[in-house]
Amino acid sequence: MIFIGDGETDIPCFRLVKDQGGHSIAVYKPHTSKTREASKKLLKDGRVHFIAPAVYSAGGTLERIVKAIVDKTAADARLLRLVD
Repeated sequence: MIFIGDGETDIPCFRLVKDQGGHSIAVYKPHTSKTREASKKLLKDGRVHFIAPAVYSAGGTLERIVKAIVDKTAADARLLRLVD
């Protein structure tokens, strides 16, 4: 599971998803240092795996992170099939 959230109210979900093996991404308003700093703190505190600007367009940072997570998950699944 990939959970994308944008604030303090998402912290319980960030943590739950992360603790259960999923991936948590905190997004912040672009060009806003206050929200970026809050997201950096979530990353530093280990509450999320990644942070990115809340830009949902093709080719953006968030899309690249999500696609990399999907690629990693698929690779992990292929590796597990090799040992079965």
